[in-house]
Amino acid sequence: MSVKNALSASQRQTAEILATNDIHQKTMAEIAEECKVSERTIY
Repeated sequence: MSVKNALSASQRQTAEILATNDIHQKTMAEIAEECKVSERTIY
């Protein structure tokens, strides 16, 4: 993977939460707050 395509730490954390947790347990707003990104970033 090239460096320009690498995910930032917050993007990686968000992706891990979305991939490994039941997203119905947390709202997108809660996930965004936990990862310190905006909801818009997640969508």
